[in-house]
Amino acid sequence: MTSEEAGYLGAMTYNNLYAPVLDTLRQQNRTDDRALAAVHKLKMKLAECERQSPSFLFDLTKQLINQSELNVNLQEAYLRMHDSAPYDDLVVVGYENVPEYRELTERAIELPVEKRKREFVHYSKRFSNTLKTYFKDQNAAQVNISANQLVFQTVMVVRTVNEKLRRN
Repeated sequence: MTSEEAGYLGAMTYNNLYAPVLDTLRQQNRTDDRALAAVHKLKMKLAECERQSPSFLFDLTKQLINQSELNVNLQEAYLRMHDSAPYDDLVVVGYENVPEYRELTERAIELPVEKRKREFVHYSKRFSNTLKTYFKDQNAAQVNISANQLVFQTVMVVRTVNEKLRRN
């Protein structure tokens, strides 16, 4: 696994792997206040670990998989996990009916979003080229890698927009 792959997969580990598991635990134990408190504390601590040491959870996950001697294709697994990953932080709420929203949004987020859009276009082209290659040599691993990069870039565009909205 390259450092580039570890970078974008590492950034997605908490949302794709740990948050859905913790949400399931919370739902299963919703009548047990002690269990809910423990799940909440674990969720906060894992998120804090990830903020303080980016890719910590990814590295932990890789070690657990290696120690268990499981044969897991992480690229494919991450693509499958996107389906159940929470996306609350990707939704813009509360601004739909504010007339000044459009003008403020355009001015406040123009530059960072343009950068993210250029990155998105770059990875979209890479994904397209990877698909062309896939139809020639049937290398699914490269398609998974490219698809994960594209998903990551999409999430980064939306998060950048949300971050800029929260600051204004």
